[in-house]
Amino acid sequence: MPMINLSLDHGRTIVEARIALEKSVADIQSMFGAMIRRADWAPDRDRVRLHGPGFWIELRVDDRQVHASGEIPALANLLGGGLRKVLEGRFPRQIP
Repeated sequence: MPMINLSLDHGRTIVEARIALEKSVADIQSMFGAMIRRADWAPDRDRVRLHGPGFWIELRVDDRQVHASGEIPALANLLGGGLRKVLEGRFPRQIP
């Protein structure tokens, strides 16, 4: 299975990054509908693992970046491209 590994600078406080992460998950669930069967959140809401048939994706935020990693099947281009689009929309590149 292809592995996805993506990190983006978020330029936000950790609280703002957690809120953007929650919105990103809602966007992903809306975009991929029934493919996302379960979302397991960490207690502090800075990490979530999304599960679907034959794949998983973990999203997490730290003080500087949002990270996405996971193992995805033959739909890698669809899932990976959609995931990247959502994260880049919710965590736009900060211009110094």
